[in-house]
Amino acid sequence: MLSPLALVPVSFHGQAIDCVRTPDGKVLVSIRRLCENLGLSYPTQWRKLQGLDWACVAMMTTHDESGRNQEMAMLPLDSVPMWLATIHATKVRAELRPALVRYQTECRDALAQHFGLGGGGQVSVDALVARLDQRFAPVAAIDGMGARLKALEAKISSIELDGFINEDQKKEVDALIQRVAKDHNVDFRKVHGWLKIELKVSTFRYLLISRLDDALGYLRSLLKSEPQEESAPNLDELVDLGECARSMKLSTYHFRTLALDRGVVIHDEYGPGRTKSFVRRRDLHKLQAFVAHNPRALN
Repeated sequence: MLSPLALVPVSFHGQAIDCVRTPDGKVLVSIRRLCENLGLSYPTQWRKLQGLDWACVAMMTTHDESGRNQEMAMLPLDSVPMWLATIHATKVRAELRPALVRYQTECRDALAQHFGLGGGGQVSVDALVARLDQRFAPVAAIDGMGARLKALEAKISSIELDGFINEDQKKEVDALIQRVAKDHNVDFRKVHGWLKIELKVSTFRYLLISRLDDALGYLRSLLKSEPQEESAPNLDELVDLGECARSMKLSTYHFRTLALDRGVVIHDEYGPGRTKSFVRRRDLHKLQAFVAHNPRALN
């Protein structure tokens, strides 16, 4: 077992700093004494230093002038300036702030001189900052990486994929989808489905420029508020939805679902006590042809 080390009080600007010197010549400083001199919470600082691998906190058995043994948390002399540099002036009482500055800039060299380790003069602030910068370089690198990633994301978002519609064209398509949804009193996602089926695409946001006119033309054909794009159908051109369902041996529910999925416009007429629904005859023929070639669509 190692023999207890003698506690050496060193005078510094009228205060005592407790130190020990190990057999191999290293000087360690009492964390509790420094905290007491600066009005800091010892438990708080001790826990903080335990989490810093550069601090190298050591528990040493020492004895004072009376020969009494005691366990003390000690900090290597070279770690003292780095620790003190982490303490902001607002953490100490106003009357102790000048003392904090003296400890941060002079304490290490004063103790080194006392134990004959050389030094003298004030600690180089630039050297201390350089040591701290080196210590926290990984954190700075992470912060810099985050900034570079944000810049890269911004650059990627500004690139228009060659051959696909750009952001302005997407907004034009989206605006028409919203108008169609409002005209037909359906959710806009339903209109998305109509458009995808009509153009045979997975999403209109990656629509080829060559298909843009097809998309816009199809959506405009669904607008009830723009009869100039396509004349409103006459009654002679309409077929009762129930009759259409029976002709394809479907329930009216299944026929309506199939029609909406295929982008067929259903015309509803509201009367006293009931609503009648119709589709264009040419749309009925299209649905019949589709089912003939895709019988699984009825499953």
